[in-house]
Amino acid sequence: KQLTNTGRTGPIESINWEDGYIDIDVIPSAEMDLSFVMKSLSDRDGLLSESFGDSGDPPEQFMLIESVTDFTGRRCYNRLQTGKGAHVFDWFNPRSPSIPKLNSLPADQQNEYQDMLQHYNIKEEKTLKDGQLEAVMDGLDTRVQLLLGPPGTGKTTTTATAILTRILECRETGDFVLLVGSTHRAVNELLTQLDDQKDPFRKHVEETLDESLPEIKLTKAMSAVQPEDEPEADSVEIIDTQKGFKRKFNDLQKDGVVIIGGTINSVLKLMGDSKKGLEGGS
Repeated sequence: KQLTNTGRTGPIESINWEDGYIDIDVIPSAEMDLSFVMKSLSDRDGLLSESFGDSGDPPEQFMLIESVTDFTGRRCYNRLQTGKGAHVFDWFNPRSPSIPKLNSLPADQQNEYQDMLQHYNIKEEKTLKDGQLEAVMDGLDTRVQLLLGPPGTGKTTTTATAILTRILECRETGDFVLLVGSTHRAVNELLTQLDDQKDPFRKHVEETLDESLPEIKLTKAMSAVQPEDEPEADSVEIIDTQKGFKRKFNDLQKDGVVIIGGTINSVLKLMGDSKKGLEGGS
């Protein structure tokens, strides 16, 4: 939203971690006809002075992106503004964000879930760390959650546990969950973690809460099926988005909650095709 409103696109030149200053080389690309570079506003738009003010100070908010040559950027922003779910685009308006709040879980249910998760063995007597547990519980009361941490701190494990907990709390047979990553490797790692956890998590829920976790069907949507891009987990079904997707999806949907993993590009193609007709998702 910021990039189509008052945004600036540019590479980060340097970061001063002590002072908190970030040096950004803004690319004034409003007059450039390059579909692979996301646009920035230039002086002639009349908004540069409005954002920087008379003092010349930069605006308080910038959108930091991984690369200015983001090939899925245009498709992503176009999809966010059209079709089902387009209302989410306005949630992140940098001038007036409007993310709706979720109703908090009842206190007794929160306590039950927290106690269940505290005693949940992820693997070989390994339980969630305090920060991981807090992240999973916080995610139950918000529509948008950001997890930050360097490699090896358990972000994938935390995300998998959070997905399973959210399915327990508010999903049922016939629903689907989209799982999107920027690379095949990231998607595969999370699908593999979900495959490792789903059965132990179900058993633990039944023993501690006397509740039933819906059957979970793991799939990966691929627009160009390549063996090297497939996850190692045997229970993850590969679905070619170019042929037979809707039939396979409908069959899986009858028996449980379907988790559809895929890269940004594959999922955007999938959701942008009205013939696929995904219904009942979240």
